Amino acid sequence: MKKLLCALLVAALLATMLVACSSKPKEPDTSIKMTEKFSMTDPVDLEFTTRYVVSADKESPSVANLKGGLGMYDVFYADADDAPVANYKYMIFDTAENAKEFADGRVKLGFEVVIVEADPCVMYILNDVEKIAENITMYVEWEEITEATVKAYVTYYAGMLGATVQ
Repeated sequence: MKKLLCALLVAALLATMLVACSSKPKEPDTSIKMTEKFSMTDPVDLEFTTRYVVSADKESPSVANLKGGLGMYDVFYADADDAPVANYKYMIFDTAENAKEFADGRVKLGFEVVIVEADPCVMYILNDVEKIAENITMYVEWEEITEATVKAYVTYYAGMLGATVQ
């Protein structure tokens, strides 16, 4: 009986070790909580190496000048060479009406704007990556940044906005 009990305990221990060794480590949570109702997650179909996040709160001049503006997150994605892959600009407002008013103004300028379903006080714009690349080139030529990378651009951009890089 003792041998059977020992054999069962060893088998249970081995099974536990096998399960523990074969399970994948949990992926880190890379979401960014923007409001109580909404957290941004990275697009699953986007291939990128680095994500840069520029954020500003309502005290920042870039947000304080917006009617009902509460915050801004500008999310830049870069490839292995630190060239731009995608850029999402999230704006957070105190009311859905103020978010819609801002969004409507951007649509009139030709931007594609999405009001977030989970929280209508949040809207985002998928910016043109070619325009970001052109801006990087322009700032290098103007000697505002020293290298043609997203990291250099984001650092400069955050400084202009009175924002922080996360």
